[in-house]
Amino acid sequence: MAADEPERLSKEAYVDKANAICIDNKRQINQLDKPTSRAEIPGFLRQGERITGRVLPRLGALEPPTEDEADVDRFVARLRDGQEVVRRLPDAIESSNRSELQDIAVEAKGIAADTRPFAKRYGLTDCLNETPAPGG
Repeated sequence: MAADEPERLSKEAYVDKANAICIDNKRQINQLDKPTSRAEIPGFLRQGERITGRVLPRLGALEPPTEDEADVDRFVARLRDGQEVVRRLPDAIESSNRSELQDIAVEAKGIAADTRPFAKRYGLTDCLNETPAPGG
């Protein structure tokens, strides 16, 4: 293994490290001031997206066991898709764009349907988002 290559982890070590990263993400988001009005929701979402934007690369840098790599890579890719959806949400809320909000809801539901079963099965329980989006 080259010195600059990340260490391939056992499944248990991968799950522990990934869950720790997800816990850190939730902790940072939970420290944000919660919106108290509809007008504050876009700013809250933007702050959360910036936090997740720093955390997702850490998750993607972990090396799962070889036999699980394809499934883990799909999971992380769908989490990134979710981040892109969240990135669109503040503008859609501010402009009251119902069509875009509906599209975002459909995409988010599809991403959750793709990621939740794997996260549960693999043990990434701290990487599940059990809380609905503000205003949702």
